[in-house]
Amino acid sequence: MSLFQRVDIGVDLGTSKYNIFVRGQGLVAQEASLLAYSGPVLKPSSVVAIGEAARDYESSRESITVMSPMRDGVIVNRMAAEILIQRMALNAGLGFSLKKPSTLVTSLLGATGLERKTFLEVAQSIRSSRSLLRDEPLAAANALPVDLSEPFAHLVLDIGAGASEALVLNAGRMVMGRSLRIGGDAINKSLVEYARRQHRLILPLGQARSLKEALSEPLAETDIVLRGMDPLTHLPKRIRCGSDELKAVIDNALDPIVEMIKDLLLELSPGTFVELIENGIYICGGASKTVGLKQKLESVTGLRVLRMNDPEDAVIRGCGQLLNYVRYLGY
Repeated sequence: MSLFQRVDIGVDLGTSKYNIFVRGQGLVAQEASLLAYSGPVLKPSSVVAIGEAARDYESSRESITVMSPMRDGVIVNRMAAEILIQRMALNAGLGFSLKKPSTLVTSLLGATGLERKTFLEVAQSIRSSRSLLRDEPLAAANALPVDLSEPFAHLVLDIGAGASEALVLNAGRMVMGRSLRIGGDAINKSLVEYARRQHRLILPLGQARSLKEALSEPLAETDIVLRGMDPLTHLPKRIRCGSDELKAVIDNALDPIVEMIKDLLLELSPGTFVELIENGIYICGGASKTVGLKQKLESVTGLRVLRMNDPEDAVIRGCGQLLNYVRYLGY
């Protein structure tokens, strides 16, 4: 990258991963929203690993702490978020231009004013000349295979690790939106709670995440072995569960998300609803692949549900599309 080249950057600070998109280059950095540091206090010099590399320290006996700057879709540790995004930008070669970039950062539709301010301040930490904010489902909508400028209604449901958000647009403008701080992480926790309550098994959260993903595969096993620890003896324990039993747990965990969509649809005008009958519901986000979600939404709403291509990257791809107009964006 030239020292005098100006760059426009898109940043998606998600609960499960961080993404950086550069206009003209595409996605240049993607890391798990994790960092590992040594010692009692987090500071830039104490960080030993970021992203997936930080997971290697989760079972370490050394005095190393693994943490995430995010919870439920928002930043809960500003210093950790700044360190993580700065390291990612540096690794992607974005620290060598003399011209400061314009940065477009995404945040939750339902974020508070203070939470939005924190997102902007973290984006400023990579030496941005200016930082602009866009709601995540609005960014994701720009990755749809449709022309948003046309006067037709479209509904986007973005289900991330920490939150689920729905947005209805018409002619590129928001008609109505909903936000719920329940996402893929809550589904993982429901599996952990079920294993402990029903089978007296402490199931690691990472295994619950892998289990949810495995059940979403078309050829999922009918019987699944769960491995964990007995809460009474603290000894290793394994049990065998039917996949239908676990899918029922996930189905119950999806209820709040489906109810959010149902409530949103009930408030739409008849004309808008008729257009959605034609266009359907687009779903994206990593948790949009959850087993049974598509079928449950179609059953409850009566609308077609279409999963976007590469749904886990829809927000950052849409953010990349918006970078083409970053000079015209503002508040």
